[in-house]
Amino acid sequence: MQISGFTIHSLTTVDSTNNYTARPEIQPKLQHKTVIMAEHQTAGKGQFGNNWESAEGKNLLISIFLETNLNVKDQFLLNRVAALAINDTVSYFLPVSPKIKWPNDIYVNHSKIAGILIENSIFGSKIKRSIVGMGININQTKFDTGNYNSFKLINKKENDIYRILEYLLYRFNTYYDQITDPDCKLLQEFDSNLYGKDELRIFKTQDNVEVQARISGTTVEGRLKLTLENGDVRFYNLKEIIFN
Repeated sequence: MQISGFTIHSLTTVDSTNNYTARPEIQPKLQHKTVIMAEHQTAGKGQFGNNWESAEGKNLLISIFLETNLNVKDQFLLNRVAALAINDTVSYFLPVSPKIKWPNDIYVNHSKIAGILIENSIFGSKIKRSIVGMGININQTKFDTGNYNSFKLINKKENDIYRILEYLLYRFNTYYDQITDPDCKLLQEFDSNLYGKDELRIFKTQDNVEVQARISGTTVEGRLKLTLENGDVRFYNLKEIIFN
């Protein structure tokens, strides 16, 4: 099946779509912009080794295989592409204003509706291949753990997962086509949609030190930019800062 220039492969059950896409016997057969889609994941993957909870047949679970050839320093561009595509998709189908919780979650009404996990194959200074995993909570209404939301919890109806996939890939394509544009506005668009931006919040560093600051934006490399009350600016990589 083809959607918006993507080739779709549908699976019933898999450990995780990212794992399946990365298998050495599978990946060499995949073309650029191949989507692996599953109805159910037995070991769904989240950021930092966390599990991704998903009821069978209820949600949109995909991995996009890309032959990227990006510079390593630009790898966060893919995060921006995926996050903005999901943000647009959620706001297209639902009467809400989703926000991007740095670095890789989409929030609606202070609860998580989607997540992103990107895994890259790096050779020298180049990213040659990328797997962009995305999970969006669609028709699931009960979650065992965590603070989650879904399309159905918001609009109170059964939603067409394939229709949502079609729009998501359309928006992904739109943003992905911008990554080689020298006037690319992905950073600005990503930053303008950040969850908690310009709000005074309590953050906790990896050393368990509390920091009171406002999110000002992100750097080109994807580091989080915080402005303290005294005006000082600090930058944090993934895993270096936590906020709720």
